[in-house]
Amino acid sequence: MNTLVIFAHPDVENGSIGNKIILDELNKNKDIKVRELYKLYPDFNIDVEAEQAALREADVVVFQFPFFWYSCPALLKKWMDDVLLYGFAYGSTGKELRGKELLLSVTIGGAADSYKPDGYNTFLVEDFILPFKQTANLTEMLFNDDFIYSHGMINIPGIDYPRQTTQAIAYKHADKLITELKARMSGDVIQKEFEAKKAPVYFLGQVDVKEFEPYMSQYGMPVVGQLMERGVEILSATADTQIKEGEWPNTWDVLFKFPSQDDFDDFWDSEAYAPFKKIRREELTHGGNVVIMPAFDPDSL
Repeated sequence: MNTLVIFAHPDVENGSIGNKIILDELNKNKDIKVRELYKLYPDFNIDVEAEQAALREADVVVFQFPFFWYSCPALLKKWMDDVLLYGFAYGSTGKELRGKELLLSVTIGGAADSYKPDGYNTFLVEDFILPFKQTANLTEMLFNDDFIYSHGMINIPGIDYPRQTTQAIAYKHADKLITELKARMSGDVIQKEFEAKKAPVYFLGQVDVKEFEPYMSQYGMPVVGQLMERGVEILSATADTQIKEGEWPNTWDVLFKFPSQDDFDDFWDSEAYAPFKKIRREELTHGGNVVIMPAFDPDSL
Protein backbone atom coordinates (compact mmCIF):
# COMPACT_ATOMS: atom_id res chain seq x y z
CA MET A 1 0.00 0.00 0.00
CA ASN A 2 1.35 3.43 -0.99
CA THR A 3 0.97 6.17 1.61
CA LEU A 4 0.97 9.89 0.80
CA VAL A 5 1.07 12.61 3.45
CA ILE A 6 -0.06 16.08 2.39
CA PHE A 7 1.71 18.21 4.99
CA ALA A 8 0.56 21.80 5.48
CA HIS A 9 2.14 24.14 8.00
CA PRO A 10 3.04 27.70 6.92
CA ASP A 11 6.22 27.93 9.03
CA VAL A 12 7.09 24.51 10.33
CA GLU A 13 10.78 25.30 10.90
CA ASN A 14 10.24 28.38 13.05
CA GLY A 15 6.61 28.50 14.12
CA SER A 16 5.91 24.94 15.16
CA ILE A 17 6.84 22.60 17.95
CA GLY A 18 4.43 19.75 17.37
CA ASN A 19 4.22 19.63 13.59
CA LYS A 20 8.01 19.85 13.27
CA ILE A 21 8.40 16.74 15.40
CA ILE A 22 5.67 14.93 13.44
CA LEU A 23 7.29 15.92 10.13
CA ASP A 24 10.74 14.74 11.26
CA GLU A 25 9.34 11.41 12.45
CA LEU A 26 7.46 10.88 9.19
CA ASN A 27 10.58 11.63 7.17
CA LYS A 28 12.45 8.87 8.98
CA ASN A 29 10.22 6.38 7.18
CA LYS A 30 11.30 6.03 3.56
CA ASP A 31 8.12 4.17 2.64
CA ILE A 32 5.95 7.15 3.58
CA LYS A 33 5.89 9.86 0.92
CA VAL A 34 5.53 13.38 2.33
CA ARG A 35 4.69 16.44 0.25
CA GLU A 36 5.30 19.68 2.17
CA LEU A 37 2.93 22.12 0.50
CA TYR A 38 4.44 25.34 1.86
CA LYS A 39 7.92 24.18 0.86
CA LEU A 40 6.81 23.14 -2.60
CA TYR A 41 4.58 26.13 -3.27
CA PRO A 42 5.68 29.21 -1.29
CA ASP A 43 4.07 31.36 -3.99
CA PHE A 44 0.79 29.35 -3.80
CA ASN A 45 1.14 28.35 -7.47
CA ILE A 46 0.25 24.68 -7.22
CA ASP A 47 1.42 22.17 -9.84
CA VAL A 48 -1.93 20.48 -10.31
CA GLU A 49 -0.65 17.71 -12.59
CA ALA A 50 2.10 16.77 -10.12
CA GLU A 51 -0.31 16.66 -7.21
CA GLN A 52 -2.86 14.61 -9.11
CA ALA A 53 -0.13 12.19 -10.19
CA ALA A 54 0.91 11.74 -6.54
CA LEU A 55 -2.71 11.05 -5.59
CA ARG A 56 -3.11 8.47 -8.33
CA GLU A 57 -0.20 6.48 -6.92
CA ALA A 58 -1.48 6.59 -3.33
CA ASP A 59 -3.70 4.09 -1.58
CA VAL A 60 -3.82 6.03 1.70
CA VAL A 61 -3.85 9.83 1.80
CA VAL A 62 -3.13 11.74 5.02
CA PHE A 63 -3.82 15.42 5.60
CA GLN A 64 -1.40 16.57 8.31
CA PHE A 65 -2.07 20.12 9.50
CA PRO A 66 -2.57 22.38 12.51
CA PHE A 67 -6.09 23.53 13.30
CA PHE A 68 -6.37 27.13 12.04
CA TRP A 69 -9.65 28.88 12.87
CA TYR A 70 -11.49 25.56 13.06
CA SER A 71 -10.18 24.41 9.70
CA CYS A 72 -6.94 23.90 7.80
CA PRO A 73 -4.20 26.34 6.72
CA ALA A 74 -4.92 28.39 3.60
CA LEU A 75 -2.60 26.51 1.23
CA LEU A 76 -4.19 23.16 2.01
CA LYS A 77 -7.61 24.62 1.25
CA LYS A 78 -6.26 26.05 -2.02
CA TRP A 79 -4.69 22.67 -2.77
CA MET A 80 -8.11 21.06 -2.42
CA ASP A 81 -9.72 23.74 -4.60
CA ASP A 82 -7.08 23.42 -7.33
CA VAL A 83 -6.37 19.69 -7.31
CA LEU A 84 -9.67 17.94 -6.52
CA LEU A 85 -11.25 18.94 -9.81
CA TYR A 86 -14.40 17.82 -11.56
CA GLY A 87 -13.50 15.00 -13.90
CA PHE A 88 -10.61 13.96 -11.67
CA ALA A 89 -11.93 13.70 -8.13
CA TYR A 90 -15.68 13.76 -8.66
CA GLY A 91 -18.36 13.85 -11.32
CA SER A 92 -19.45 11.18 -13.77
CA THR A 93 -15.89 10.71 -15.04
CA GLY A 94 -14.00 11.77 -11.90
CA LYS A 95 -13.17 8.47 -10.23
CA GLU A 96 -9.42 8.79 -9.60
CA LEU A 97 -9.81 8.82 -5.81
CA ARG A 98 -12.44 6.11 -5.52
CA GLY A 99 -11.55 3.55 -2.85
CA LYS A 100 -8.55 5.41 -1.47
CA GLU A 101 -8.52 6.06 2.26
CA LEU A 102 -8.44 9.59 3.68
CA LEU A 103 -6.98 10.00 7.15
CA LEU A 104 -6.82 13.31 9.01
CA SER A 105 -3.93 14.01 11.38
CA VAL A 106 -4.56 17.30 13.17
CA THR A 107 -2.79 19.23 15.90
CA ILE A 108 -5.05 21.43 18.00
CA GLY A 109 -4.03 24.20 20.36
CA GLY A 110 -7.17 24.32 22.50
CA ALA A 111 -7.75 21.99 25.41
CA ALA A 112 -10.01 18.97 24.90
CA ASP A 113 -12.68 20.28 27.29
CA SER A 114 -13.02 23.48 25.25
CA TYR A 115 -14.49 21.52 22.32
CA LYS A 116 -17.90 20.70 23.73
CA PRO A 117 -21.24 22.52 24.08
CA ASP A 118 -20.29 24.18 27.36
CA GLY A 119 -16.70 24.91 26.30
CA TYR A 120 -15.49 28.13 24.73
CA ASN A 121 -15.30 26.49 21.27
CA THR A 122 -18.92 25.30 21.62
CA PHE A 123 -18.73 22.40 19.17
CA LEU A 124 -17.01 19.02 19.04
CA VAL A 125 -13.88 18.63 16.94
CA GLU A 126 -15.86 16.06 14.92
CA ASP A 127 -18.29 18.82 13.94
CA PHE A 128 -15.56 21.01 12.52
CA ILE A 129 -14.09 18.28 10.31
CA LEU A 130 -17.39 17.46 8.59
CA PRO A 131 -16.34 19.32 5.38
CA PHE A 132 -13.41 16.91 5.04
CA LYS A 133 -15.71 13.96 5.60
CA GLN A 134 -18.09 15.20 2.91
CA THR A 135 -15.13 15.75 0.58
CA ALA A 136 -14.32 12.07 1.05
CA ASN A 137 -17.95 11.12 0.43
CA LEU A 138 -18.15 13.11 -2.81
CA THR A 139 -14.85 11.76 -4.13
CA GLU A 140 -15.77 8.21 -3.03
CA MET A 141 -12.80 7.96 -0.71
CA LEU A 142 -13.00 5.95 2.50
CA PHE A 143 -12.97 8.47 5.33
CA ASN A 144 -11.39 7.20 8.51
CA ASP A 145 -13.68 8.29 11.35
CA ASP A 146 -10.94 7.43 13.83
CA PHE A 147 -8.92 10.41 12.67
CA ILE A 148 -5.91 11.35 14.79
CA TYR A 149 -5.86 14.64 16.64
CA SER A 150 -4.00 15.96 19.65
CA HIS A 151 -4.79 18.89 21.93
CA GLY A 152 -2.34 21.15 23.69
CA MET A 153 -0.33 21.73 20.52
CA ILE A 154 0.09 25.49 20.76
CA ASN A 155 3.15 27.66 20.24
CA ILE A 156 2.25 31.19 21.32
CA PRO A 157 4.77 32.86 23.65
CA GLY A 158 3.31 33.52 27.06
CA ILE A 159 0.19 31.39 26.74
CA ASP A 160 1.40 28.08 25.41
CA TYR A 161 1.84 24.86 27.32
CA PRO A 162 5.31 24.00 28.65
CA ARG A 163 7.50 23.14 25.67
CA GLN A 164 8.36 19.72 27.08
CA THR A 165 4.64 18.90 27.38
CA THR A 166 3.96 19.86 23.77
CA GLN A 167 6.96 17.85 22.61
CA ALA A 168 5.76 14.77 24.49
CA ILE A 169 2.30 15.09 22.98
CA ALA A 170 3.82 15.47 19.51
CA TYR A 171 5.98 12.36 19.80
CA LYS A 172 2.97 10.38 21.00
CA HIS A 173 0.91 11.74 18.10
CA ALA A 174 3.64 10.86 15.58
CA ASP A 175 3.99 7.35 16.98
CA LYS A 176 0.26 6.71 16.72
CA LEU A 177 0.10 8.08 13.18
CA ILE A 178 3.07 6.09 11.92
CA THR A 179 1.80 2.92 13.59
CA GLU A 180 -1.55 3.40 11.83
CA LEU A 181 0.14 4.00 8.49
CA LYS A 182 2.40 0.96 8.76
CA ALA A 183 -0.62 -1.19 9.56
CA ARG A 184 -2.30 0.13 6.45
CA MET A 185 0.77 -0.42 4.32
CA SER A 186 0.62 -4.08 5.30
CA GLY A 187 -2.89 -4.20 3.84
CA ASP A 188 -4.47 -5.74 6.95
CA VAL A 189 -6.30 -2.63 8.14
CA ILE A 190 -7.56 -1.66 4.69
CA GLN A 191 -9.02 -5.14 4.24
CA LYS A 192 -10.75 -5.01 7.61
CA GLU A 193 -12.18 -1.58 6.91
CA PHE A 194 -13.35 -2.70 3.49
CA GLU A 195 -15.13 -5.64 5.05
CA ALA A 196 -16.71 -3.35 7.63
CA LYS A 197 -18.06 -1.04 4.93
CA LYS A 198 -19.80 -3.73 2.87
CA ALA A 199 -23.52 -3.19 2.70
CA PRO A 200 -25.71 -5.08 5.20
CA VAL A 201 -28.50 -7.42 4.16
CA TYR A 202 -31.78 -8.28 5.88
CA PHE A 203 -32.98 -11.82 6.51
CA LEU A 204 -36.75 -12.33 6.68
CA GLY A 205 -37.93 -15.76 7.77
CA GLN A 206 -41.58 -16.88 7.88
CA VAL A 207 -41.91 -20.22 9.62
CA ASP A 208 -44.90 -22.48 10.26
CA VAL A 209 -43.86 -23.97 13.60
CA LYS A 210 -45.31 -27.31 14.73
CA GLU A 211 -44.78 -26.82 18.47
CA PHE A 212 -43.10 -23.78 19.98
CA GLU A 213 -41.39 -25.38 22.95
CA PRO A 214 -39.30 -27.94 21.04
CA TYR A 215 -38.75 -25.41 18.25
CA MET A 216 -37.27 -22.83 20.62
CA SER A 217 -35.23 -25.29 22.70
CA GLN A 218 -33.85 -27.39 19.84
CA TYR A 219 -33.47 -24.66 17.23
CA GLY A 220 -34.29 -21.08 18.25
CA MET A 221 -32.02 -20.51 21.23
CA PRO A 222 -28.94 -22.36 19.90
CA VAL A 223 -29.16 -20.49 16.59
CA VAL A 224 -29.57 -17.13 18.33
CA GLY A 225 -26.25 -17.81 20.03
CA GLN A 226 -24.58 -18.45 16.68
CA LEU A 227 -26.04 -15.27 15.24
CA MET A 228 -24.92 -13.10 18.13
CA GLU A 229 -21.37 -14.46 17.85
CA ARG A 230 -21.37 -13.30 14.23
CA GLY A 231 -22.54 -9.77 15.03
CA VAL A 232 -26.01 -10.26 13.57
CA GLU A 233 -28.70 -7.86 14.80
CA ILE A 234 -31.95 -9.54 15.80
CA LEU A 235 -34.50 -6.88 14.86
CA SER A 236 -37.65 -8.93 15.42
CA ALA A 237 -38.72 -12.44 16.39
CA THR A 238 -42.44 -12.76 17.01
CA ALA A 239 -45.60 -14.80 16.71
CA ASP A 240 -47.69 -11.64 16.84
CA THR A 241 -47.21 -10.22 13.34
CA GLN A 242 -50.02 -7.80 12.48
CA ILE A 243 -51.49 -8.60 9.08
CA LYS A 244 -52.64 -5.43 7.30
CA GLU A 245 -53.23 -6.80 3.80
CA GLY A 246 -53.20 -10.23 2.17
CA GLU A 247 -52.55 -13.58 3.80
CA TRP A 248 -49.75 -14.45 6.20
CA PRO A 249 -50.23 -18.09 7.25
CA ASN A 250 -46.95 -18.59 9.13
CA THR A 251 -46.82 -18.74 12.91
CA TRP A 252 -43.32 -17.37 13.61
CA ASP A 253 -41.60 -14.46 11.88
CA VAL A 254 -38.02 -13.24 12.29
CA LEU A 255 -36.10 -10.27 10.92
CA PHE A 256 -32.30 -10.21 11.20
CA LYS A 257 -29.69 -7.76 9.94
CA PHE A 258 -26.46 -9.37 8.71
CA PRO A 259 -23.35 -7.20 8.28
CA SER A 260 -23.08 -8.26 4.62
CA GLN A 261 -24.18 -10.81 2.05
CA ASP A 262 -20.92 -12.67 2.60
CA ASP A 263 -21.62 -12.87 6.33
CA PHE A 264 -25.06 -14.35 5.64
CA ASP A 265 -23.65 -16.85 3.13
CA ASP A 266 -20.95 -17.93 5.60
CA PHE A 267 -23.59 -18.53 8.27
CA TRP A 268 -26.13 -20.24 6.01
CA ASP A 269 -23.58 -22.69 4.62
CA SER A 270 -21.61 -23.23 7.82
CA GLU A 271 -21.05 -26.63 9.40
CA ALA A 272 -22.21 -25.22 12.75
CA TYR A 273 -25.62 -24.26 11.38
CA ALA A 274 -26.16 -27.32 9.14
CA PRO A 275 -27.63 -29.69 11.77
CA PHE A 276 -30.02 -27.00 13.04
CA LYS A 277 -31.17 -26.17 9.54
CA LYS A 278 -31.84 -29.86 8.93
CA ILE A 279 -33.89 -30.39 12.09
CA ARG A 280 -35.86 -27.19 11.48
CA ARG A 281 -36.84 -28.31 8.01
CA GLU A 282 -37.48 -31.98 8.72
CA GLU A 283 -38.86 -32.12 12.27
CA LEU A 284 -39.80 -28.79 13.83
CA THR A 285 -41.81 -26.95 11.14
CA HIS A 286 -44.31 -27.50 8.37
CA GLY A 287 -42.21 -25.29 6.11
CA GLY A 288 -41.93 -21.59 5.50
CA ASN A 289 -40.21 -18.91 3.49
CA VAL A 290 -36.76 -17.33 3.73
CA VAL A 291 -35.75 -14.22 1.80
CA ILE A 292 -32.70 -11.95 1.79
CA MET A 293 -33.10 -8.24 1.07
CA PRO A 294 -30.26 -5.78 0.47
CA ALA A 295 -30.17 -2.59 2.51
CA PHE A 296 -31.71 0.41 0.79
CA ASP A 297 -29.20 2.38 -1.26
CA PRO A 298 -30.40 5.92 -2.01
CA ASP A 299 -27.68 6.26 -4.68
CA SER A 300 -29.49 3.62 -6.72
CA LEU A 301 -32.48 5.92 -7.30
